[in-house]
Amino acid sequence: MASGAKAKAGKSGTTTFELFRRGETPPRMLLMIRLVLVGRRLVALLNLDTDNAYITLALEKLGLVSNTMIVGISIGGFAYAVLNLVEAYGLHRRLRWAEWLTVVATGLLIPFEVYEVVHRLSPVRVGALVLNVAIVIYLAKHKELFPRWF
Repeated sequence: MASGAKAKAGKSGTTTFELFRRGETPPRMLLMIRLVLVGRRLVALLNLDTDNAYITLALEKLGLVSNTMIVGISIGGFAYAVLNLVEAYGLHRRLRWAEWLTVVATGLLIPFEVYEVVHRLSPVRVGALVLNVAIVIYLAKHKELFPRWF
């Protein structure tokens, strides 16, 4: 009966942090539990107050991170690192396509900034968007970074 109550409580919307506190560790939550453990160890290492509402909230939010979210962020980070590596190689070799890749790579983040400005308007966000658009326009106009000798 008690295990059934725990399973129902686990399915009724309790957070991973609460499940961890009660000692329940379903296999699908092992990675999330490890994140909470790492967070708790970091809090202990930095000697932070565990009764602080912000620390507790951060640990609870850490427990909400899913495995698919971690995989998605990892793939995105790896793809961005490969893009930067290819761009750096091309710029080092002074290749024409690398100049264009610099313009494209710089402009890739503009849609995210537009989204942020539309949903949470602030002068800082608008300023960052205007600055990045100006940088992309400048790079597109002056894309010949290296003189052509041949």
